[in-house]
Amino acid sequence: MNKHPLIKAYFVQQQKYEKLMAMVNLTLTTAMYGLPSANDLPIPEELKGMAQQILDKISGGNAMEKMQISPEMLKNIKLPPGFTQQ
Repeated sequence: MNKHPLIKAYFVQQQKYEKLMAMVNLTLTTAMYGLPSANDLPIPEELKGMAQQILDKISGGNAMEKMQISPEMLKNIKLPPGFTQQ
């Protein structure tokens, strides 16, 4: 792999992308369901330690409130068949 700089660059960028998407997922999950633990997140195992450190810093040891979704917020959103709001 080190002999092929394009392949190496691809894997480096792929790792950066996966970290970015993990942060996006964490942000959305936290806003919708409150602050989870890293083990509850659908992210790669190797990112869970980093995610838990971030969660600990965000919460300061306190539970965060879940986002309240009103019927008006869902009014113009087309949800997948069988989707239920928890």
